[in-house]
Amino acid sequence: MSAFAQHILVATDFSQASYLALDAAALLAQTMGAQVTLLHVFDPAPFAAASFPMQPVDLVGNSRELAERIEKGLQELRASRLAKVERVETRLVEHASPAEGICESARQVGADLIVVSTHGRTGLAHLLIGSVAERVVRFAPCPVLTLRSKAEG
Repeated sequence: MSAFAQHILVATDFSQASYLALDAAALLAQTMGAQVTLLHVFDPAPFAAASFPMQPVDLVGNSRELAERIEKGLQELRASRLAKVERVETRLVEHASPAEGICESARQVGADLIVVSTHGRTGLAHLLIGSVAERVVRFAPCPVLTLRSKAEG
């Protein structure tokens, strides 16, 4: 097994852009015999807040239903994008900050490489939305491979 990366954490937001990171992580893991943790970080609060003025919200029920749909999506990505990787685990994390959730997860699972894609937003979109990948690079406990995707969303 290579000393470079034995445990790769790859984050997805289920966008077309994130497929580039998944494919790169799969190739690296196959080449190095590394384990992969496929991660999605979500904040259920915005979904609850959107419906709050209309009706009372069952935060636990909504969060559980959303988590089940996300877990199903992670399993589908595992089967379609990481099928040739021997050791893959999926991880779903609730966190208000995707970047912090990625960095904390990397620490918890002992990842020695994080792979993320960036949407490559510039100008006002970058200023308003910010870059999760940029924050991951800044605060990650290990090296980060960022891949700029030209895919939309």
